[in-house]
Amino acid sequence: MEQNGDLARLTGELKAFLQARDVNSLKRVAEEAGEYALRNEDRRFVALATIAYSFTKLFDKPYIAESRQLRELLPKTLGRLDTGLDALTARDEKEYDSQLSGILGDIKHLSQDLGRFVVNIVDKARVKAATQIYAHGASLGRAAEMAGVDKRDLASYVGQTTLTEKYDTISVKERLNKARKLFE
Repeated sequence: MEQNGDLARLTGELKAFLQARDVNSLKRVAEEAGEYALRNEDRRFVALATIAYSFTKLFDKPYIAESRQLRELLPKTLGRLDTGLDALTARDEKEYDSQLSGILGDIKHLSQDLGRFVVNIVDKARVKAATQIYAHGASLGRAAEMAGVDKRDLASYVGQTTLTEKYDTISVKERLNKARKLFE
C-alpha cells in the first residue's frame, strides 16, 4: 500500500510542477520515479518518469512551449492526473494506468503533429527513464525491459552521457549488493 502512497505523492508533485512549468522539479520527479520503478518493480513509476521527462522537453522548446497544441494538452493532462489520483484513492489501479497511458498517447500525438523530431518525445523520455533505472543499480537489460526500450538504444544513450562520471563505476558484485539492499 505504501507503493500507492508513493505513486499518489509523485503524481501530485508531477501535477504541481506541470502547472508551474518547473522543468528542474520535473526532472527531479522523473529521477525519483526511476528509482521507485526499480525498487518496486512497478512500470507505473516508469510512466510517471516518462511523462515528466517528456514535458521537460516540451517546455524547453520555445516553438512548442508557446504553441496552441501545448496550451490544449496541459489542462487535459492535469485533468487526467486528477482522475488518476482519484482512481488511486479508490484503489482502481486499472483506471490510474489508463490515465497515464492516455497522457503518454496525447504527448506522442503532439510530438507527431509538431513533426520536428527524428524520434518522438515519449520514446526519448522512455530512454531517459531507463537510464535512471540503470543508474540506480538495474542491469542494462532489466532497465531497458522495464522502460520498454531497445537495449541497444539504451546502451548507446548511456555511452553518450556522463553517467559513469556522475555515478561511480561499481563492480558487478557491488551492483548486485546494491540491488539486494533496494529489495530488502
